[in-house]
Amino acid sequence: MDRRPCEFYAVTDKEILRNLASVKKAGAAMLEGSATAVVVAADPDKADTWIADSSIALTYIHLMVADQGMGSCWIQLHMRQSADGVDAEENTRNILSLPDRYRILGILSLGIPAESKSGKKPEELDYSKILRIDNEN
Repeated sequence: MDRRPCEFYAVTDKEILRNLASVKKAGAAMLEGSATAVVVAADPDKADTWIADSSIALTYIHLMVADQGMGSCWIQLHMRQSADGVDAEENTRNILSLPDRYRILGILSLGIPAESKSGKKPEELDYSKILRIDNEN
């Protein structure tokens, strides 16, 4: 429907990255040492599909970063709180001075990975999660 509810904020300021590192109780500390963070904020008044739209945007950025030989890590904010119980989205909106209406599903931390991990081998996959639906079942 081309409503485009997402806005993208590339954060490189070390002070802001340090502040973002504590927006939630656990899992955001890496932002302090990150080269860049991408915050995807969405306006739910533009589209009620803001969660799906933000997820797709974060995933595509994650894949594009990997294609460039860099690393990224998704930092979930939606439905998360800081150590002192403040909503992680609210913390992020305040740090970035974003309007209250914006929702923030997550942040991507970008940088050069310290190590490279290989994917799962086919024999390690859980094939019980693949269910067949056809006329014979």
